[in-house]
Amino acid sequence: MGILRKIGHGLGWLASAALLAPVLALVPAALLDRGPGGAIRPTIFPAGLAASDPFLWDSARNSLGNAAVVALGSLVLGVCLARIVARWQFWGRRPLSAACFAAVAVPPACVALGLRLLFGPSGPWHAAWAQFAAQVGLDPHAWAWVALGWVGLTGGVPLVGLVTARALVRVAPEWEDAARLAGAGRWRIWRQVVRPMVRAEVARVVGLVFGLVLVEPAGPLLLGLRRTLAFQIVETTLRPGPAPRVALLALAALGYSLLVHGALQWWGGEPAPLATRALARRERAGHLRAPVFALVVTFISLLVWLPVAGLFGSALTPPPSDSVGGMRLTLAAFPPLARDAEVRRLAAHSVALGAAVVAFDLLLARALRGRKGGSFLAEWPEAVPPLVLGVGALVLPDVLRIAADLARGPGRLCLRTAAELFDPYRTPGVLLFVAVAALSLPRLTRRAFSERAGARDAALQLGATVGKAGRLAADRCWRERFGPLLLTFGLAATNLAPALVLVPTGESRTVTPGLLILAGRPGEGLHRAAALGACLVALNVVAFALAEAPASRLERPRDDAVY
Repeated sequence: MGILRKIGHGLGWLASAALLAPVLALVPAALLDRGPGGAIRPTIFPAGLAASDPFLWDSARNSLGNAAVVALGSLVLGVCLARIVARWQFWGRRPLSAACFAAVAVPPACVALGLRLLFGPSGPWHAAWAQFAAQVGLDPHAWAWVALGWVGLTGGVPLVGLVTARALVRVAPEWEDAARLAGAGRWRIWRQVVRPMVRAEVARVVGLVFGLVLVEPAGPLLLGLRRTLAFQIVETTLRPGPAPRVALLALAALGYSLLVHGALQWWGGEPAPLATRALARRERAGHLRAPVFALVVTFISLLVWLPVAGLFGSALTPPPSDSVGGMRLTLAAFPPLARDAEVRRLAAHSVALGAAVVAFDLLLARALRGRKGGSFLAEWPEAVPPLVLGVGALVLPDVLRIAADLARGPGRLCLRTAAELFDPYRTPGVLLFVAVAALSLPRLTRRAFSERAGARDAALQLGATVGKAGRLAADRCWRERFGPLLLTFGLAATNLAPALVLVPTGESRTVTPGLLILAGRPGEGLHRAAALGACLVALNVVAFALAEAPASRLERPRDDAVY
């Protein structure tokens, strides 16, 4: 068994190192090119063209500004939501907080589509926005930029709030009791005792939000915002021979993300020694605080669910071409989706991708757990935007071909074989699987195996052997592990980036890129895309509910759960 375990750990390290290959491939793809005769040559000409292009600089400023605003807004609203939910008890707290946190599972493409259906030129609220913009002196056509920030906040606020709430309930109440006995007030206790203990977790998740929003392609593509880095990257990948220009754009986005991520990590400092279970006490809000807290959480819930309501409203009402029309509700848009062969093919590809990613990441997380350096190999994708990782996977076959031309001996054949294996036109789905597996690994590692450590330590303290303690912990935590696996499956199957740049043909496309293409078709394409997006939202929210129900029981404080 020891030899098999060592072999498993070795394969885990090899597989985790292979997941780094798409990011490492960006550097040679940006600096190497082929001449007219096929000769490999270093070049800085594309870098000079990109650096002198004012349109790209304008796109970078727009994307950076949007990501900064979303990160700051998510920090303020998310921490406010977490403090209310984790520290106060009031009527309606559980359903309202659950509604806020469930928006983490909503794909950004569905949110962007819902906002387009509400505020777009043919939407019911476009005239109200134009009137409001005229009164405050804004451009009536600026609704798309407002919607772009709204898309980021819809995913960022619940994510920051959920992570911060989990950290707040694990702060031991003895720290606050000691500060209160020393004469500190409520605000001073938060500023000098509680906030330093959760600041590392908050900094990590805000950096994650910045990277996710920086080059998220759903908003720019559905809202028609060409002056963004995400739109330029996707547009460049559709051209023949996109490298090295697309690699340079991806490296620029990666540099911005790493810079902000590092600055936030420095601000957050070292993680505080939080408890493994929830310990914090929740105070009952008075007659004055309770309505205020309920209004704040309701406002955040409306912020994150109003676009989804617009999506469902469009899916459940007759299309504009229907002669009956009116305000009646109907399910007529859903049966054609089940009968559509193209939609069934998209769903089959997504299901296969999600299942393969869950199985691979589960085995890899088990192999890396408890190993020196394993946490870095499991969590490095958090600092890499998904679209950047997709671009790295896209240019990886060309980099392997260049390396094969430069290599000698048996290494040339191995590199050429690897290049053919990762070619998206020859073996569609392999590169997408690698990229999505890398992105899903941190979430699965953190959620699926965090509960096992406490049970294993308890069994060891009661005298169990190492092997028996591990088996007992695995048996106890399997139910709690099933939820994170299901959520990972849903998020992997419905991802847009990197699937958007790694599925060049319709035969290999997954469901979310297919939703974007369906939304661009004339006639009833937008209405059918709304119905498909409503199905994706419903499935992901159900997966989130199943994933968080065991976690809420495990993290139950002394009085009740987080939500």
